[in-house]
Amino acid sequence: VAVVDFDIRRPMIQTQLGLPREAGLLEVLRGDRALEDVLEVDPEFGLSVLGAGRGENVADLLDARRIRTL
Repeated sequence: VAVVDFDIRRPMIQTQLGLPREAGLLEVLRGDRALEDVLEVDPEFGLSVLGAGRGENVADLLDARRIRTL
């Protein structure tokens, strides 16, 4: 099971789970990082977590084709 934080403006999933807020969805959509490299595992719940990531001017990254590919 994977949890994906799509809240680009106010990402909270990693914070709520006590995980560091590092690379995530935005870096994958930009092609800067591979999905496998940014997925984190929450040891308490055993969930794979894809945080929102960091970046600016992200509207173009939320293109439906890119999201479907992900």
